[in-house]
Amino acid sequence: MSDALVQRIKELEGEVERLRSQLRERRGVGDGDEPGNGAGEDMVMSEDTDCKRDGSTSSKKEKKAGKERSFDFSSYPRRHVALRLAYLGWAYQGFAVQENTDNTVEARLFEALLKTRLIQDRQSSNYHRCGRTDKGVSAFSQVITIDLRSTQFCGGLGVTLPANVDVSAKMKAAASELPYVKMLNRVLPQDIRILDWAPVPEGFSARFDCQSRTYRYYFPRGSLDVALMAEAAKRYEGTHDFRNMCKMDVGNGVLQFERTILSASVKPVQPQHVSNTDQGDFFIFEIKGLAFLYHQVRCMMAVLLLIGQKLESSEIVNQLLDVENNPRKPQYSMAVDYPLVLYDCHFEGLSWQQEAEEVNHVLAALQQHWTQSAAKTHVLHGMIQGLEVSGGVSSNHCWLVEGSRQRNYRPLLERPCCESLESRIDHFVKRGRLERESHVYKMFLVGLTGGIASGKSTVSSMLRELGCPIIDADVVARKEILLENGEIDRQKLGQLIFASEEKRKLLNSITHPEIHKAMLKQILFYFLRGYRYVVLDVPLLFETRRLTQFLNHTVVVYCDPATQLLRLMQRDGLTQEQAEQRVAAQMPLNEKRGLANHVIENSGSREDTHRQVLRLHTKLEDSMDFLLVRVMAIAATAGLSGILLYAAKMLLS
Repeated sequence: MSDALVQRIKELEGEVERLRSQLRERRGVGDGDEPGNGAGEDMVMSEDTDCKRDGSTSSKKEKKAGKERSFDFSSYPRRHVALRLAYLGWAYQGFAVQENTDNTVEARLFEALLKTRLIQDRQSSNYHRCGRTDKGVSAFSQVITIDLRSTQFCGGLGVTLPANVDVSAKMKAAASELPYVKMLNRVLPQDIRILDWAPVPEGFSARFDCQSRTYRYYFPRGSLDVALMAEAAKRYEGTHDFRNMCKMDVGNGVLQFERTILSASVKPVQPQHVSNTDQGDFFIFEIKGLAFLYHQVRCMMAVLLLIGQKLESSEIVNQLLDVENNPRKPQYSMAVDYPLVLYDCHFEGLSWQQEAEEVNHVLAALQQHWTQSAAKTHVLHGMIQGLEVSGGVSSNHCWLVEGSRQRNYRPLLERPCCESLESRIDHFVKRGRLERESHVYKMFLVGLTGGIASGKSTVSSMLRELGCPIIDADVVARKEILLENGEIDRQKLGQLIFASEEKRKLLNSITHPEIHKAMLKQILFYFLRGYRYVVLDVPLLFETRRLTQFLNHTVVVYCDPATQLLRLMQRDGLTQEQAEQRVAAQMPLNEKRGLANHVIENSGSREDTHRQVLRLHTKLEDSMDFLLVRVMAIAATAGLSGILLYAAKMLLS
């Protein structure tokens, strides 16, 4: 190559560099970027045509190096949706975001939501989660609710239209919604997958509207007596105080440990292939409940494993649930985390939107995980068999419990105990994490009322099934005003008081003071037992107004007038005139509705009413209301000496 040619090449390279510099100056691109490499264009674009790049010169001039193009969320509708996701939790520190680590499922999820521009920020996204799984725990059906960007300018379920945008100019015929599942799965890690989504009303909450949560814990038979474990698991069912089968999370304000277990069972993973001798057969401990405490399922499983090893009898379950005789948790290790799965979060009335292509993508990802794990399993199993053939003897040790096994087993009830609930509370009070009033007077009062035949008794029964203490003013009144034969002619009494305003007022003035005193005794009983709240079922709550000053919450069970009249006629066999007379003798339900903090709409199905009751119960359980001022006020009203005498009797009994 001649010197002249070399010189010419160098001149051309210099000219190219000069042109590049000019282009960078015009576009404002930093030294580390090549022109045309799409700096600032790496954000994930939506399917909406307003957000697509068209490659025009004008759009390129708008881009700034090192800065993402501004995105105007206020010009788009928002849609309240439920997202159902599955994840393998083994590599994460839990589901919920934590202060000391960003290695959580929720952190990855919000990174994807921000990257796809489906939300502007977490604070304004109206976010709720259904379950909070711990480190190492997986989920197949975790559910969240959140407000996402939408294309539905024509409105729809859960859609909020932008305030300052001409919606008519943006409306498109039958515009399809953003493919939420596809958008998120393209940027999420392979071990976190969105399964489907559902449009939901604006007030719908994944936390408060969940009907039940189901966990599964997988374990091999090994040397365990699975039949004993299955019998013991049934003892968990019902409403119990599980303080001896959880980690008491007092520092976060959890002071009430009663939970309702709807079902608990131990069953084979593949019933058709199970044998009575194969130690490799796998089983599931499946438990379904309304809500769970911190580490509750793993502690319950640990106790079942002790029973399966015949180190404890099935009776230990009842003994640990008896917190009056065993108020402190014995020291024992939990079951390990990795076999536990949040398998289902049940909601009623949701229309889940599945995309067949995405379902296949998720299935392929799970099959890949399964292939790798199954191959490793058989590699290990082959090594175990090889050592057994050569004379090795397999251990009967259960490998599903944390920590090392004791050489000489010590029964649970003979072991040292953890701190009592009271000691834990005092500990956090001294550290300033709790105020003394927040636990000493932790109970509060809820008033429940309605109208005749509105369904108040139905709601009261539902709350009682959830483990809520109910004080029924009608029941108290019957006990306070019995005839010599122990009965009341209710029909005759009803005809008398509903026909005469004067006689009704006279009866109320005679009976109400005595009824209130009797109710107060029951309130103190539940107060001393440590309940979070007590429901006062009072038909004339707003008519007398004597109790409302002591209530944190008031609940009215409402139904429309036509339904109320029809129910009353069918229930009591009344004529329409008689039914109308009884309804007219009470305060109108519409008026009561305006006075209450909460309304249970009972004109529809029983399932709809139950969903509302469950949501109310969850909100009340989370309430931070206290009874200090109210107890003092009641004491001043009813007489302090009588209350102290009753309290002393309760404490000494």
